[in-house]
Amino acid sequence: MYKAIRITGPGYNLYYSIWCMNEHELYDLFVDPGQMHNLLSHSSTSSPSVQSPISSSPRIAGHTIQKIVSRLDALLSVQKSCSGATCRAPWKELYPNGDVTTLEDSLDERFDGFYES
Repeated sequence: MYKAIRITGPGYNLYYSIWCMNEHELYDLFVDPGQMHNLLSHSSTSSPSVQSPISSSPRIAGHTIQKIVSRLDALLSVQKSCSGATCRAPWKELYPNGDVTTLEDSLDERFDGFYES
């Protein structure tokens, strides 16, 4: 069993999944539509947001993979048990003021502390 999300926007077309055995996969579908090259380490058992081999990975839409994964983890966390409006607007659950509505919005450096904690 797994949870997954596909998210697109300016400069990114991503597929992210977390499997029940805590394996994380991230694919940049612009360059890897066949999902053959997982951008996250297969051998790592720790959370991908922890300093690991992915820290030297390429950037996506100008951001580190670690930064993107922290946002996607939060988004998946909301969606794993959502219902109704929360499923349709998951960013609003994370940002009730409505100042974030997309992955691109959430990547603003003013939110880095929120995701680091």
